[in-house]
Amino acid sequence: MGPVSNRKYFMPDEYLEFERSGFDRHEFVEGEIFSMVASSFEHTVIASNVNASLSSQLKDRDCATSSAELRLIFPQRLGFVSISTSFS
Repeated sequence: MGPVSNRKYFMPDEYLEFERSGFDRHEFVEGEIFSMVASSFEHTVIASNVNASLSSQLKDRDCATSSAELRLIFPQRLGFVSISTSFS
């Protein structure tokens, strides 16, 4: 998807304020805000299956999985990216 505004660049705090004020999801990459497409049923099934597989493979380790939508920050790229499944 393309940028959500005619304005070219935003600061990270402006992005976070913008993201908290609405229902739609967005990504922030190097000052630009991009709309994200809503997840399809197929996507949620795949993400759920990946999370279940990771969780069972890591159950005896000092790790955790999450199937919640998370927002990660990458300071070196000045970006926030959303992911569906993660482990730590």
